[in-house]
Amino acid sequence: MLADVVGDYRDSLVKLCYNPKFDQEMLKNWVAGTGDFEGSPLKSRLENLQRFLVSGIGSWCAGENLTFVDFLVWELLDHHRLLVPGCLDGFDALKQFLVKFEALENIGKYLADPRYKQFPIWSCRAKYGYFPL
Repeated sequence: MLADVVGDYRDSLVKLCYNPKFDQEMLKNWVAGTGDFEGSPLKSRLENLQRFLVSGIGSWCAGENLTFVDFLVWELLDHHRLLVPGCLDGFDALKQFLVKFEALENIGKYLADPRYKQFPIWSCRAKYGYFPL
């Protein structure tokens, strides 16, 4: 179920970044949940994720074992922190999740490898997220 929620949140971000009319005002509306993005502000989505992580009975999304959902959550949070700097401020459990995930041996090696690049996140057709901020 969490995989589907993460997919919905990711789809919202993809639609924003690939919108041919993207501009900083559109980003502000997306974060605030206003204008064309009325209904679900980013803060509410992050609160939902944090509430889920805190309420769990284990170290990871599905308990004590790492699953594919943890990879999806990490990727979503990573994209958000890169594209909306400061959006995780006040969400300590989400930040802790990122730190814990990135401390996994093979993940840490991957992220420390000089071949690893944070950008591009999306393809060159994206209006936002192809080039670093």
